[in-house]
Amino acid sequence: MVQRPIVDLRSLDVFVAVIDAGGMTAAARRLGTTQSAVSQTIANLEGALGVQLIDRTVRPPKLTVPGGVLYERAKALLDAAKKPSNRPAPPNAMSCPTSGSGWSTVSRPPSART
Repeated sequence: MVQRPIVDLRSLDVFVAVIDAGGMTAAARRLGTTQSAVSQTIANLEGALGVQLIDRTVRPPKLTVPGGVLYERAKALLDAAKKPSNRPAPPNAMSCPTSGSGWSTVSRPPSART
């Protein structure tokens, strides 16, 4: 059985930020993290997918062909993930701000339910 690589939304968000910001240091500033964390995330993403996504020999970094495909798909996926859902929240849920931009629905602890 062929295993599919595991790619999470956070990794895709970092990848898109690198391209949009024009580099890893600028992306790190935008994301409120370190350049080394951004670089490691990109390296892990490339390792999981088995392809080079960014040509680091040029400044600003340039997308490779697979990187360009992933960038377009990641942008669409991230945009869809950030849109509010039309599904109603469960009765024991509440909304709270997230560290990113937007709100998240979480379950209330039993002691906070009314």
